[in-house]
Amino acid sequence: MRMTAEIPEPDESADDPEAGRPYPPDLAVKIDDLFLTVRASNVLKNAGIEYVGDLVQLTEGWLLQFQNCGRKTVDELREKLAELGLSFGMTLDRWKRPIPPDPSSASAPEHTTTLADLDEQTRTKLYLRPDELGLSQRARNVLKAAHIDFVGDLVGKTERDLSRLDSCGRLTRLEITNKLGELGVPLGFSVSDWDADAATTIREEQDSDAASPIASLRRSLNVIPPSDFLEDELRSIFASIANVRDTDMALKQLGWSGKGQRTLESVGQEYSITRERVRQIVARKTDEIRKEYVETPRLDEALSAIRDRCPATGAELAAELRARGISKSDFDPTGLETACDVLQRKFRLERVHIGGEKVYVVAEHAKKVVEFFRLCRRLTSSQGCANFDAVCDELHIGEAERNRFRELAALESMCEWLDKDRRWLFSTGLSRNRLSNLVAKVLSVTPHVSLTDLRRAVARSRRLAAVPPVAVLAKFVESFGLATVSDGQLSTSADFPDAIAAGSAESILVSVLRAHGPILGWDRFQELCMAAGMNPITFGIYLSGSPIVARVTRGIYSLVGADIPPGAVEDLAREVQASRRPAEWGWSPRGTLWFALPVTGTVLAAGSVAIPQFVADIAEGEWKSCFDRRELDGIVKCSNRFLWGLRRPLINAGAEAGDVSVLEFDVSKRTVNITLGGEELADMWESGDIDIPPPEQAESTDQFEEASDDQVG
Repeated sequence: MRMTAEIPEPDESADDPEAGRPYPPDLAVKIDDLFLTVRASNVLKNAGIEYVGDLVQLTEGWLLQFQNCGRKTVDELREKLAELGLSFGMTLDRWKRPIPPDPSSASAPEHTTTLADLDEQTRTKLYLRPDELGLSQRARNVLKAAHIDFVGDLVGKTERDLSRLDSCGRLTRLEITNKLGELGVPLGFSVSDWDADAATTIREEQDSDAASPIASLRRSLNVIPPSDFLEDELRSIFASIANVRDTDMALKQLGWSGKGQRTLESVGQEYSITRERVRQIVARKTDEIRKEYVETPRLDEALSAIRDRCPATGAELAAELRARGISKSDFDPTGLETACDVLQRKFRLERVHIGGEKVYVVAEHAKKVVEFFRLCRRLTSSQGCANFDAVCDELHIGEAERNRFRELAALESMCEWLDKDRRWLFSTGLSRNRLSNLVAKVLSVTPHVSLTDLRRAVARSRRLAAVPPVAVLAKFVESFGLATVSDGQLSTSADFPDAIAAGSAESILVSVLRAHGPILGWDRFQELCMAAGMNPITFGIYLSGSPIVARVTRGIYSLVGADIPPGAVEDLAREVQASRRPAEWGWSPRGTLWFALPVTGTVLAAGSVAIPQFVADIAEGEWKSCFDRRELDGIVKCSNRFLWGLRRPLINAGAEAGDVSVLEFDVSKRTVNITLGGEELADMWESGDIDIPPPEQAESTDQFEEASDDQVG
């Protein structure tokens, strides 16, 4: 049988000295405004209980007799009353249900009184301004736009009046209603002789007196604006529609407390409820929040701050928010992700895994981060190591972002820096690569060689686009376990029998120099190699590009690290025609202009050099710079017989003082291709017969050499 609560409504006695005082405001709150569960709401509706004043006069035993009212429902109602400072079993001698407003006057207030009827504390509360109540920025903006300057202006309104204000949604109305309830002056509490102009005068007088009633009241409220910290802002959003327990539970699950998002299971265990119950509570409240636009200045500021800091780890972003004073503590970014989802903001960041660490990057840069490490791995495989600035140039990573990418590279366990300035790095985990193959070839010919000679040797290879500086090369050799380095000298006891394939062009060069050397003039060297089965074109390519051959002086060659008797070079040089100096410039068979540039410390520092008039006349203007026929970021310019803009491409190529660079100007494409090598490079370009092979020929040369490289372990 369904029971209906009989609520006593005694007559007010004229002799009662308290009969004229208004009843506590929370008693007039409707049950529908408590946001109870559906079960609890239906129980009270079926029992005819409409107001909190009806509910508090009942006992728990009486409630349990209502249809469908169990212990959980009673517990829920008890907690809700406790939040309002009320309890079951209260005696309300003066309680009478509020009289509904006249439908013809929806704005009619529920209570009317005068300032003289109020005690001093209540009158003082009416002179508070809305921004002193601790309302959210959203609610303050709504009241400001409506020209509601004092609490006395506000309490004369009804909830329907508030609903008619611009941008005043249900959450805002509920926030204002709850805040006034906490203050003890509810909506509909109209004061007939309230005057806003008089209130302004009174405030001006009392604001100048630190001992005035309004000053004391403001100190007692101790209001902290909810937007002072991110955690406060997010809590206030939830607290406006949920009780303390549900708010704490949701903040922990969503990560809005700043300690990171938690699983439903872990939160449920803490509150002794099921994970499904946690999900229901959080989902119901977040759905309510999504229905309205909520201003979140601190959240917006936090999102801007972390986007400026990215790429970075979650811990770095959390520390950044605290350092900027946006959050009270290190705020885990997972809470920002869920906040953006609930509050309909764009997170604009993505998480990528680098070296086992979750790293946040700006969404549009996520692909660039992935490409950065992919390019490092590819260059390690093809070149032995990667120049950091060259990688950034290719991916169009700006100077302002590069230090952050250096930090990301440090997080990646598969990346290792080869120098203290963090300009060269390689991906670990590869047993071999092109540079290690070339070093192995050199060491197979001579187990003891200086770092300088080794670098010049590997730089001769046309398949190696960039050669690292001596110090970087030393670290590379030791990292791969190819040799030990001491005082600029390499020594190895390892044997590299498969470094040079039997029957290959390089094996012929080795056998000829060992049989007829240790030094040979160019003509004799070519003659002997042709007799061994090599054609002139192949001889020219390998003579200028093999790492195992060294140019001793113009027109004289030996194996790298060969032991040459004193005076042998001078004797042979007299037999070699070296009467004219190599040309500095000329035309290649491809119809391009080339210019041989000795690389000096000054050229590397300034990136500029004076050039002959003939070259300057043709090279006048701007040229796209290329290295190994790959376009670089940067322009080479020529004007007034001066060429500049060479510093970055030369450094990215690993050039050092003592190298020779040939600049090839392609007038039809307006490109200048840069090639590095030794002193013989100018000889090769001058001869015309031994020119740098075009791309298609270089590809066939790579295939010819591949068999040799593939056998190197």
